[in-house]
Amino acid sequence: MTKGTIYIVRHGMTEANKLKSFQGNHDIPLNEEGLRQARALAEYFKDIPLDAVYSSPLQRAYKTAEILAETKNLSVNKVYDLREICFGAWEGVDYEEVQRRWPEEQYKFLNCPSQCRPEGGETMQGVQKRVHDAFAKILAAHDNYAQIAIVMHGGAGRLLLCDFLGLPIDRMWKITLGNCSVTTINNWDGNMVLEGFNDHHFLPDSGD
Repeated sequence: MTKGTIYIVRHGMTEANKLKSFQGNHDIPLNEEGLRQARALAEYFKDIPLDAVYSSPLQRAYKTAEILAETKNLSVNKVYDLREICFGAWEGVDYEEVQRRWPEEQYKFLNCPSQCRPEGGETMQGVQKRVHDAFAKILAAHDNYAQIAIVMHGGAGRLLLCDFLGLPIDRMWKITLGNCSVTTINNWDGNMVLEGFNDHHFLPDSGD
C-alpha cells in the first residue's frame, strides 16, 4: 500500500528561545544556531521526497521552511493560521517575569492550560481550532500519497498533536517539540498514524 507522509517541523532556535522568553506573535528571526539547525534539517531531507512545504508566516518558521524548500526547488506556502499562540502582554517577557507579574495565569498555563488566557492573548481552544482547520485544509489540497512538510511553532504544534492524538489540551506540556525537530505522520489512504516524534538526531550537537 502506498502511503503519504506529513512532517511537522518546529522552527529553528531564536534568541528568545535561548533566553527563555515568550515569543508568541512577535516576529523574531532565527539566530545563528537556528540557521545552522535549519541547514541541518535541509541536509537531513536531502533524500526524502517532498511535494509541498507549508509554513507559519512568522519569520522564524518561514526562514526554516525556506531553507528546506530551496533544496527541493519548491516555494513555501504561507498559512496564517499556523502561527504561534498569541501570548498578548506576555510576549517579549521572560518566564521568571511572567511568574512574578501574573502568577495565577502562569500556574494555569503550566498546569491547566485549557483554563489559561494571557492578558490580551488567545485561548488554547481557539489556537487548537485554527491549527486543526489549517491542517485539514492542507490535507484537502493534496491526495493521500503526498509528501508534505509543515513548519510551525512549539505551542501551536503541541496543540495540533493533542488534537490529532485525541489528548485533552491540559496534556499539551506532556509533549516535547525541540527546535527544528521533526514529527512524522503517515497517511495510509486517509488513516493517519503517528510514525516518528520529536526527531532531532540530525542537528549539530544534538547529543543523539
